[in-house]
Amino acid sequence: MRWIAANANTYCIDANRLGLWGSSAGAYIVLQTAYGLNQYGISRPEPLVVIDYWGGLFRDQDLESGEAPFLALHGTADGTVPISESNDLTARAALVGGDHSYYAVSGAGHGFNGIGFNALTINGKIALSVTVD
Repeated sequence: MRWIAANANTYCIDANRLGLWGSSAGAYIVLQTAYGLNQYGISRPEPLVVIDYWGGLFRDQDLESGEAPFLALHGTADGTVPISESNDLTARAALVGGDHSYYAVSGAGHGFNGIGFNALTINGKIALSVTVD
């Protein structure tokens, strides 16, 4: 993210409007980047939003009040990353007053069983639309 900020003008990037989006191991990375690095004095541009598909944060207490809002999607039958990871993260967000949205996808496994994001629906909306919204 520091590289993006340093090269923003070259690549016409607005480094003040970054969002982080990851799934599985990628979700762990974006959550750590958004909420964990500052705990160790590692600077990076502040993301405006974080998208977490079936991931988790290594130390939920790293999520603090006033940090970037997040959306978490997790399958209730995930055998790779336990849904408790998302449950714990959203409980922490509720505790510190963090802005978040969380959808537990009933019966879905890790990666939502290969269902495409243009086919998977959440509350009657396509999953990709829920994410973008």
